[in-house]
Amino acid sequence: MDLGALESGIRLFHSAHNRWPTQDEGLAALVERPGNIPESAYRQQLRYVPKDPWGNDYVYRFPGIRNQERFDLYCLGEDGLSKSGGNDRDDINNWDETRSWERYYRRLPAAPLLFVSALTVVGTLIVILTLWTFKTGLLGAQWRRAMEGGSQEKD
Repeated sequence: MDLGALESGIRLFHSAHNRWPTQDEGLAALVERPGNIPESAYRQQLRYVPKDPWGNDYVYRFPGIRNQERFDLYCLGEDGLSKSGGNDRDDINNWDETRSWERYYRRLPAAPLLFVSALTVVGTLIVILTLWTFKTGLLGAQWRRAMEGGSQEKD
């Protein structure tokens, strides 16, 4: 799971419960009901708390230091360490999307969107070719003869 998808889960928690998970609750609040939320009101956002791309825990901080009105979320990067609280060269965070880790910030996967676009193009081409075949090709001639013959028989 990438940082953007995990951040979306936290935002869904906020939408459902009108608050961010506390620092004590952390990311576990996305999979297990915090004690101060009634059972009938709780909506689980994730099936499990994911690990970062290198198998380490994400760091969640609320209130955020960088995002003071919401939360900070970051991973420790490939080396599994952060000496700067999420600003090391290999750290991936939710406050600086200009860094070289853009593939981890994606909100929607690109592959399904490209697949749907390709299907749309292919479907459109099939419709155009079918109509063209009916209008100009053998099928079109047969259809025109059938239509003309059908109207002549009625006279």
